[in-house]
Amino acid sequence: MKDIEKKLKTGITVGFYTKILTQTSQFAFGIILARLLTPEDYGLTGMLAIFIALYEMFVDSGFGSSLIQKKNPSEIDYNTVFWFNLGISLILYLILFISAPYIAEFYDDERLILITKVLGIVPIINAFGSVQGKYLNKNLKFKSLAKLTYINLLHFAEQ
Repeated sequence: MKDIEKKLKTGITVGFYTKILTQTSQFAFGIILARLLTPEDYGLTGMLAIFIALYEMFVDSGFGSSLIQKKNPSEIDYNTVFWFNLGISLILYLILFISAPYIAEFYDDERLILITKVLGIVPIINAFGSVQGKYLNKNLKFKSLAKLTYINLLHFAEQ
């Protein structure tokens, strides 16, 4: 029981600091991008944010949360959710890819075609790590999850 309490306290603390660092980094990167891009260019990505957010929401479909809540998920459960997420992300990317000219026409800006096709790849990449993140979360490996988040942020900052 003491071990679980210790892991819980560590998880809450690490999770808190990870969330603070992530939010601060995203805010800083947003400011940097806003300074580097013209307001018009920055707005183009903002126009697509709703499409990407909906796309990402459908990719997980709550199955990742079910892995965390399930008492003893098997390897088959993890594999099923991984392949489901990857499959749905590919199908939705195809829909987004085909819809890109219509989105650009709706906003009356041809540049959105290429931006839509490129930004649509991000949820596919995220699908590759989603189940592994759920596994770490389920098994109370918060320090490992935090390390991965920090490495990801540092790698992004180098770019």
